[in-house]
Amino acid sequence: STSAAKEDHVSMGGFSARKALQVVENVETIIAIELMCATQGIDLLRPLKSTLPLESLYKMVRDSVSKLEKDRFMKPDIE
Repeated sequence: STSAAKEDHVSMGGFSARKALQVVENVETIIAIELMCATQGIDLLRPLKSTLPLESLYKMVRDSVSKLEKDRFMKPDIE
């Protein structure tokens, strides 16, 4: 063997970990946007009610993000 039983090793673990963290942060942002859209949809269908678990999730979102009554900058709501 030309390598004398020693392999040239290049670790990509650090890069992979940083990339995975970026993916997780992006997914968190996407889920936040989806939750905001879902709660806005529920508001548009009121006075109808949903299931108890969804109503409790609705309340959790609305405790942090107010109903969208008019256009506004939404980045603070997403974060």
